[in-house]
Amino acid sequence: LKGVPGAVSSAPIIERQAFYSMIAGEHKQAANLYERLLKTGQITTDINQAKIHFCYGFTLFKLNELTRARSEFDQSLAKLDKLKPSSPAPDGYLDFHPARLQMNIYGYLSQMGSPAERAAALEKRIALIGANRKLLDDARSAQIQNLLRLAELTAKFEPQQAVAKLNEALAGAAEYGTSEGFVTHVVFRTLVNYLSFGILNPHVASTKS
Repeated sequence: LKGVPGAVSSAPIIERQAFYSMIAGEHKQAANLYERLLKTGQITTDINQAKIHFCYGFTLFKLNELTRARSEFDQSLAKLDKLKPSSPAPDGYLDFHPARLQMNIYGYLSQMGSPAERAAALEKRIALIGANRKLLDDARSAQIQNLLRLAELTAKFEPQQAVAKLNEALAGAAEYGTSEGFVTHVVFRTLVNYLSFGILNPHVASTKS
């Protein structure tokens, strides 16, 4: 930004540079630019603040600054709660839907914090996927994979919940496999995880299961 007139206070220029830095994987530079961007006070609408806090949180997540990343993600979620989807284009495409960012954020939050905090984030991500299937190319596959992650995460401290999530994933995988007409990787992975859990946790998994 050096040598660019007004660069320090011009939000569009800073935002563009921050975005390009993030895409290039230059997360330290991107984080510094997003921090500067927010300090300009020129990001005023809820939708823009939601996007900037998300991008800033993502760069901090990549830098393993998880406490600061969580703060930015939480601020983005607070803004997203106020927003509604944009009007669909003639082809039905939604240019903006808050659930897209919310699903991404809960995906990152499920990778930080205590096991209980991660599980709570995954629960919210799974619920969002279920309620917004049209936003994803393969929502059923995504939901099954997240259920498996949740079962794996809760197996040690909440085994009964893990069994319930595995049962839900197994039912979804059976339906998914039937509709696709062949055994997909998702179906195979679900069966392997289910059998592995039963072998490692015989006191929890029932004989019927």
